[in-house]
Amino acid sequence: MTYELPTTPSYIAACFSLYINYNRYSSLVPIMDFRTSYQKEYMELFFGKPDMLRLYGKSDFVFNGTLAKNIRLKWLAICLNFNYVNGTVDMFLNGKKSQQKIKKPITLPDDSEKKPLIIRFGYYYFDNTPLIGKVVDINVWDRILTEQEGFEFTNCLTYVPTPSGNLINDNTVWNITGSLIKKISLTESDIFCTSRTLLIPVRYRTAHDAMAICEELGETGSFLAPFTSLKAYEVFYNRVLDSPAIQKYCFHGGRIMQWLPYMGWDDITGEVNVTYYRSNNQLSMHEAWRKNNPKSNDRPYCVIARMGYELNQSWVDSSCDLWDSPYGWDRAPCSACTIPNQVTKNIEFELRGLCDRSGFDTDYMVTNDEETGLISYIGKKHTKIQYDQRLHQWNMSVANNQDIHGVSYSDVASMVIGKHPWRIKGDYACSSKEQELELALSSCNVEQFTCSDGVCIDILARCDNINDCRDKSDEANCARVKMDPTYQKFIVPPPHNEASTHTEVKVGMHLETIMDINEVDGYFQVQFYQTMKWFESRLRFKNLKDDIDLNNFLPSENTEIWVPELIFENTEEKPSTITDDKTSIKVNKSGLFKPSDIAENQNIQYFAGSENQISMSRFYNQRFICDYKMAWYPFDIQRCHLMMSMKRSFAPFTKLMVEEIIYEGERFLTKYEVKNVAMTVTDLGYSQAVFVEITLGRQLLSVVMNVFVPTLVLNIISYSTNFYKDSYFESVIAINLTSMLVLVALFVSVNESLPATSYIKMIDIWLIFNLIVPFVLMIIHTYMDTLRPEDSSYTATASPPRRDSEEGEENGEGVVMKPGLLVSSPVSSKWGNMEVAVATKNEKKNLRICHLIANIGIPIIAIIFILAFFMAGLVHSTSQE
Repeated sequence: MTYELPTTPSYIAACFSLYINYNRYSSLVPIMDFRTSYQKEYMELFFGKPDMLRLYGKSDFVFNGTLAKNIRLKWLAICLNFNYVNGTVDMFLNGKKSQQKIKKPITLPDDSEKKPLIIRFGYYYFDNTPLIGKVVDINVWDRILTEQEGFEFTNCLTYVPTPSGNLINDNTVWNITGSLIKKISLTESDIFCTSRTLLIPVRYRTAHDAMAICEELGETGSFLAPFTSLKAYEVFYNRVLDSPAIQKYCFHGGRIMQWLPYMGWDDITGEVNVTYYRSNNQLSMHEAWRKNNPKSNDRPYCVIARMGYELNQSWVDSSCDLWDSPYGWDRAPCSACTIPNQVTKNIEFELRGLCDRSGFDTDYMVTNDEETGLISYIGKKHTKIQYDQRLHQWNMSVANNQDIHGVSYSDVASMVIGKHPWRIKGDYACSSKEQELELALSSCNVEQFTCSDGVCIDILARCDNINDCRDKSDEANCARVKMDPTYQKFIVPPPHNEASTHTEVKVGMHLETIMDINEVDGYFQVQFYQTMKWFESRLRFKNLKDDIDLNNFLPSENTEIWVPELIFENTEEKPSTITDDKTSIKVNKSGLFKPSDIAENQNIQYFAGSENQISMSRFYNQRFICDYKMAWYPFDIQRCHLMMSMKRSFAPFTKLMVEEIIYEGERFLTKYEVKNVAMTVTDLGYSQAVFVEITLGRQLLSVVMNVFVPTLVLNIISYSTNFYKDSYFESVIAINLTSMLVLVALFVSVNESLPATSYIKMIDIWLIFNLIVPFVLMIIHTYMDTLRPEDSSYTATASPPRRDSEEGEENGEGVVMKPGLLVSSPVSSKWGNMEVAVATKNEKKNLRICHLIANIGIPIIAIIFILAFFMAGLVHSTSQE
């Protein structure tokens, strides 16, 4: 519609209230333009977009510092000031002055004083697209409004008619240019820009369910707004009684009942409090209570409005759970909700599951249908979803294309929120055939998951092993991987970055424990967790969490993707790493997500495989071959290895890298101490291999106690025979022989516990030396015994020789000689006087030498040997660590 002014003023102020039903072409909404002719020459072009109001080419208007999210299905009270003298324009929206991004100043055409000013509403010249909506209270002045006037004229919390403009006002006769334009009547209560109250013509047997539907339609806490006065409640009261849907679905036995968002409870003093649902905000309006109410003994109790009673007698208390009521569903109350509906905050529903070229809208806003009162959904451009009470089905139709149609046979109480089956016809941009689809309608944003019943939960609660949806749908179908149909798991993924020519596979290991070390058979057995990490750019991952333990693959997915395969080289049968039910594959979240396409019927956050690393881990209990070097036993340092090479078919395209190795077992084992573990990558020629080296140092205590101490004790025993009397020669020989037999047995036992070698071990040197000691002592004692005459009747004694003056005479050597007998000669030594039968001086000398060797020489040699033995062993052991 248009109106023509004879000239163009230098100052123009225009105020109006606008309600937009649909966006039009390119999501634009034609509102108003100023032009000097009916051709293309325009001065100002003012239109709406989904996220802003724009004066074309001049200014983009934002509200409250942020771009407007949505301008549909809400009243917008707008005032514009055009100052052509200084080239500025200001906008007031819903009681506030809007911020703007200025592109260039406004100017009048050069010949504007000779041309009329044509003011046009609701028509976009470039594509002949009309406004679908309502416009009221249009007033235009040839002056600039003050800020105070701008605030007052756009205050839409309660409707107050704008003062008449001197150029255009309520008495202005417009030129109607559209055939569908018509004049309608609206009440003052219909024109406001606060939140929208929805009447829910569905019965609920618990207050919890009645409030929960509000959070499905709106957001957390979107319950019916609290009543601040009896007059505010009267508006709601009358609206309920006037709703045809409430009359049809909530009327039972002459009663219409509504759950109200209030609960009564006792505090610690026993005083009864009535507060807003799920809050501590006290009820401030008590004028609607029925006489003697509240009177319920239930704690807590809930509040029901009985619309068949008088306005000021309609509130009664009730149990919050009516499942035990003898009246069943007959007296179950309906519900009502208040959802945000401002420019900066409103609730939009998204229809998911259609292809992205579908002829249906995908963005909707919920409202009560003007004719039926039932819940319906208005699309962004041209689609409407509403319930057909005659056919008992939900219809989805397109206003400008009757050939496209959708039907769902879900019941009216479902309000078709959540996932429901739909039959789609005529949507040929998606399919030439009729489609059976499961579509999801919800108000969830990209960071929320839509439960099957339409409830929105944080998407991070999806597949976290906790049921957050009432229908438990958040823990169903927890697939982690999205792969293309052409994916081949036998092909190595491409390199992670362009600079690399190979796919990098990082290998790590957690050694749990060393189970067995068998030196005789030449193996050792270890338990370990092996991890491998790589990037797989051919995959996308769903809804990753910060906690990697919540990013597990399903067991069925483990076998569907490419995984590195390592061969355990130094084993008997050369097994390889395994991917089975015991394998854990996780994804480490590190990149940003992209939301799923509208063609998928649920919100999914997709993370690129090129940015988020896969980590595979599995437990192994494996025996490896180890070549034990025993030459320096028991001062040996053993180095056992785990060698794992890449599978030959993968080797040309992969590059092994070391990440970390951690030993978590006991440091001190039965025989060894774990000195060090290290992991490197080595080249085998045909493939790369991970080379894990475990350095083991021998614990000497067991060898000392089982070998060194017994051998030393036996040799000390053998050595002690040096101090036996000559008459115990047989005992001396027996003791030394016994020591040798025990040492031989020990020698055999030690060697049987060690692998057979072609070289002499350090322990062999020790045992051989200890075998020589008693052997030498036995030889010495035997030789000493040969120095004594066989017929001698005297034996060695430690006492001085006896003098007998009566039976003999003293010779020159001081020995008393008896006739016819060979007697002993006293031999003095540091161990006492010994009486030996000596025939010659040489024998006496040899005897002394034997004593020196046995008593002094052998201990000195033994001490030197022991010191040298242990010093050499310890030096070697230390140098090899």
